[in-house]
Amino acid sequence: MKATNRFPTSVSVIWLVILVALMPVLICFLCFFAIYRVIIKIILKIKYGKDFYGLLNGLDTFHIVGDTTTNFMMPFCLIVRCEKYTSEEFYEITREVISKPETLAKARTLFRKSFGYPYLIKQKRELYDCTSKMEIVGCPGKRIDKQQLYELLSYHYNRPMPHNGMSPYHFLIGTQPINWKDDECDYYPVMIKVHHAIADGISVLKTFMAMIADKLQSSEECKNRLRVPKQNQKVLFKIVNNVWEILKMFIVILIFYPTYIVVSHTYKGNDANILRNRSLVNQSVLKSNCETNIECVSKIKRIKQKFPGTAFTTILITTISACLDNYFKKSCSRPPRYITISIPAKPNSSELRYVTPDQTSLSEVKLINDYSLLSVRVPIAIENIDNFEFPSNKQLINRLNLINKEVDLLKRSFEYQVSRAFMQLVCAVLPELLLKLILDTIDCTTVVSIIAGPPRMTYAKEQLVISNMVGWVPHLHRIGTSICIFTYDGRLQIGVNADKALIPDASVVQNIADDIYKYLDILEKEVEEYYN
Repeated sequence: MKATNRFPTSVSVIWLVILVALMPVLICFLCFFAIYRVIIKIILKIKYGKDFYGLLNGLDTFHIVGDTTTNFMMPFCLIVRCEKYTSEEFYEITREVISKPETLAKARTLFRKSFGYPYLIKQKRELYDCTSKMEIVGCPGKRIDKQQLYELLSYHYNRPMPHNGMSPYHFLIGTQPINWKDDECDYYPVMIKVHHAIADGISVLKTFMAMIADKLQSSEECKNRLRVPKQNQKVLFKIVNNVWEILKMFIVILIFYPTYIVVSHTYKGNDANILRNRSLVNQSVLKSNCETNIECVSKIKRIKQKFPGTAFTTILITTISACLDNYFKKSCSRPPRYITISIPAKPNSSELRYVTPDQTSLSEVKLINDYSLLSVRVPIAIENIDNFEFPSNKQLINRLNLINKEVDLLKRSFEYQVSRAFMQLVCAVLPELLLKLILDTIDCTTVVSIIAGPPRMTYAKEQLVISNMVGWVPHLHRIGTSICIFTYDGRLQIGVNADKALIPDASVVQNIADDIYKYLDILEKEVEEYYN
């Protein structure tokens, strides 16, 4: 591993020695604020009584430090096929399904901050209090087109949340049909905005399935995949286990955090390009491209079979790398050789594709954040990189090979454990002012989330079919672009989110979403030519 020119190896070693020497002081610092946090919790309990829901934990706090408007808002859009209802009937049916009385307590809260710590207080309200109609778009015909849809979604995403921005969610139901497919059915959008401090995307999707989706009989194979033995743990055992988990976090931070910091600011994390180092305006452009069949997933499987040592995720990162290379070449004179991307990694996330509505209930699902944020060094301008292992005319194969090596390095490191310990422990203990200073040092170009999503869902007794489901990733801590690749019903659903300060032209954002499919085709062609 080589240090970058910006940070020579000698400087890296010096910083490592300094950080190791300071670790005892930093641990004492954390212990002081841990005690301070307990005192604040007691004060807030006395102040609010039964209305106090609790202080946010570390993973939740990570998503509320700084601006809380659009930076940490997760938007999902459902495209619902409607064959028999009018637009008003569709709105009322969807509103009624969403507003079921059996709601999770965490969703019926408001954000507050006191003494430097964020927390939640309970509110006596139902889900319909945060449910509204989308704006009406002026158009010559009955249906709005896809470009108008994305403009409408971007408009609502950039709007503040209900209750002066303190509500953790907002449901928006469209009453104008979309020109989505070439058939006689009407297609309506339903937008779900959820604050990331409440839960991660997979938890939100499971909760959504439990709330509205029809309960259909699933196969025994799916049930066996998801069956988890019940654990009857005694209170004492839980306490001991929690103490042990906290102790492990301390040990991980004590041993590995200095090395992690040095690597993050030498080998990767020094991004300097046109998508970095600018002040964001917190106005997003949302674009997407949804696959109509399962051909792309089949292509990825064929590439995996022929190209040894590759994975679903690395293939998609390769296509993103090629898309961004194309963007940089068109937008600047000197494209970067490498950039750093952040990837959320969640344990057992692949299980979501086997989850069916009959296996989920609101009494079992939890709104939680449970993941670790990893950073991957991704090649962009690979023509400036030497020592290709494959022919130079196989650009996508060489790109995939380089990314496989970077991911292998990541797998052999302790970055997952260190990042998770930091997000769970340090983010919970430090007050917001100090935590923001640390989180502002995160230096990467974009966030990429790749999720294997659920099978097709229906609701309202199978009268309404969710045709497509698109997700977008919020802009975390001054990272102004993000890409979400999501499979729904076995089809790729791509969502690209860009701050207008970085990419003001919506057509450029759309091109990035479209090019992912183009470069997947090129990659498959190169693999077939090379291995046949």
